[in-house]
Amino acid sequence: WGASHPEDAFLFAHPPLHLWWVAICQKWVTGFPMLRLAVALPWLLLLGWGVGRLAEGMTLRGSRAALLWLACPLVVMAVHAGLMMDLALAALMTAAVACWWSFCDERQREWGWAAGGFLALAGATKYPGLLLVPVLLLHARRQGLVRAAWPVWLGFGVLWGGLQGWLALEYGTPHLWAVLSSAGGIAR
Repeated sequence: WGASHPEDAFLFAHPPLHLWWVAICQKWVTGFPMLRLAVALPWLLLLGWGVGRLAEGMTLRGSRAALLWLACPLVVMAVHAGLMMDLALAALMTAAVACWWSFCDERQREWGWAAGGFLALAGATKYPGLLLVPVLLLHARRQGLVRAAWPVWLGFGVLWGGLQGWLALEYGTPHLWAVLSSAGGIAR
């Protein structure tokens, strides 16, 4: 934010998880190149894990599918701009889908908590991460897993709802509501 704290910092169009992560990294790392690496490395590792897990579970040609996905322009852009929240969002959404995919196998129901947690963290990084909620709900309905998926929704609700609740207590209104109701006034 620079030397002065803006009056409307709460109206930054994204939830605070990524900004908190950058602030933590800034306390431990000096120099811009090292900061970029420190911010991006955990997300790169998580993204690699999620892609690998999905490729392993969905196709016989996992390594080819993973290489194709990693060469996608969106992924290349997100990796190149590690200080942007897009890499974290891509990593968390991919991890959420990978855990959801595992959860759909009834022998691996323990992955539901992780799916919900990663989904909440994706939504706490950038609000478009919440677009996975209806997608997973529709998939749960198609697979007959609506009731069995309670750990996913409970994990998601506790983390994401807890963050929004804390922000509402801190600033007087839920962040998502503040952002949506003042979207026209937020600089792009």
